[in-house]
Amino acid sequence: MRPLRSSPSQPPGGFTLIEVILALAIAAVVLVAVNGLFYSALRLRERSIESFEAAQPLQRALTIIQRDLANLVPPGGTLGGVLQTTPTNTAVRPGLASPEFRTATGRIDDTTPWAEVQKVSYLLTDATSSSTNRGQGRALVRSVVRNLLPSGMDEFNDEWLMDGVDSLTFSFYDGTQWWTTWDSSSQTPALPRAIRVELQPSATTRYGDLPEPVELVVPILVEAQTNQTSQSSADGGSAGGAP
Repeated sequence: MRPLRSSPSQPPGGFTLIEVILALAIAAVVLVAVNGLFYSALRLRERSIESFEAAQPLQRALTIIQRDLANLVPPGGTLGGVLQTTPTNTAVRPGLASPEFRTATGRIDDTTPWAEVQKVSYLLTDATSSSTNRGQGRALVRSVVRNLLPSGMDEFNDEWLMDGVDSLTFSFYDGTQWWTTWDSSSQTPALPRAIRVELQPSATTRYGDLPEPVELVVPILVEAQTNQTSQSSADGGSAGGAP
């Protein structure tokens, strides 16, 4: 009896050396592509986190400035002071970059014996050593006085907002044109129609280019009562009460 022989047309089992090498080469190319995509995704994630963290102090500072200006207290009364770019009743603090003004943004609680009206100004001082400081520019500080009826000098409470500020300017719109200075005790109207704030961030490096400035325009919806209006109201009341 003859042994069975395999058919010549039946392929041999297993892979050839060329097939194994080709499969390894394809797998290596795929792994390199996946590694490149993964590395790019990690780099994009890190840059996004850095950009978000760098933008947070700026967004917070602009939000606080907008809230202070939107709640501006008009001149007059016991707690309503003047809006002046150069204060005449107090000594000008070093680094003052904004007018001193009264705003109704003070927080009232059971432990604070002050009203919601407070005096606010913004300063540019030497930069702090915080992690957000890039070694350029100055620090933006919000200075607040809660006690508006002091027996002595004002008690300033300074709050750091952000580092890396090259300049901070305020301009005032009277309904016709913009002014770089304002004094509510002598100008008409006493309060501007809008206040524009321009913040110039500093360069990221010593010899780098300055970023684009950030501009914030806040409309002033409150109106100060003028002497003419007060006099007219007084005259109208006297005339109505006369026999």
